Amino acid sequence: MSRRPASLTITLVIVFLLGGSLGPRNLPPAQADHALTPHKKSHALAHLPKASVGKCPHCQGHGQLVVCTITVPTWVSETRLESKIIKKSVEREETYTAFERVPVTQKFTKECCYLDCDVKTQPVVDKQCHIVQNPVEVTRHVKVPETHLQTEMVCREVCNPDGTVTVIEEPCTREVTVMRDDVQVSTCTRPQVVFEETKRDLTYCVKVPKKYEIPCTEETVHELRPVEKKRTVVVCVPEVVKEPVTRTVCKLIPQTVVCCEKCALGHH
Repeated sequence: MSRRPASLTITLVIVFLLGGSLGPRNLPPAQADHALTPHKKSHALAHLPKASVGKCPHCQGHGQLVVCTITVPTWVSETRLESKIIKKSVEREETYTAFERVPVTQKFTKECCYLDCDVKTQPVVDKQCHIVQNPVEVTRHVKVPETHLQTEMVCREVCNPDGTVTVIEEPCTREVTVMRDDVQVSTCTRPQVVFEETKRDLTYCVKVPKKYEIPCTEETVHELRPVEKKRTVVVCVPEVVKEPVTRTVCKLIPQTVVCCEKCALGHH
């Protein structure tokens, strides 16, 4: 059953009471006669069961009594299921970050310096300069004169006794000098500079700075390191539950009464 607000219930009851008190059902018999037409009066009385003739308990009048059913507003108590929000304690597991102190040892030292003898070896190269006469063979291409006999035909003029000139060709041998190619090889000396290298190791002693550490002190400090942990906590969780609730409500309950016809018309 749905829950009805208390303000709405009170408003309905007030409207019902006002409507029941002002309607034609609760009007006096004289006003009820004017509210209903004669046809409606006769029709309404025809359906009502008849009772004995006597005194009406409502208007104290004498006449025919009839039995009628009316609805009477009555306050009653009823049980309803209403929704209710409750806080329920529930265990939950949560993860949180905690910091742990971890001891860390630190050592402090002192650095000292001193000079130590060290033997080192370095290669040394000595260079000496000498002039050396190197024999050199020189080959030259030269022109050499050469004489040989060469015979050629030469024209010679001869005077005749009659005064004419006759040309006569006769061979002529002579020495001719020509230049021919020849190769001459000669030997000579040329000066050349020569470097003589001598390698040796040179050993010497030097002072070399060296360092060493002397322990001074030692201390322990604590560092905070994050650690993930889990724990169980109790939290309040809202929960909707249905609970039976007893409420006082106004209901229209049918009730059978005996009254006169005028009062019956007023009830209807």
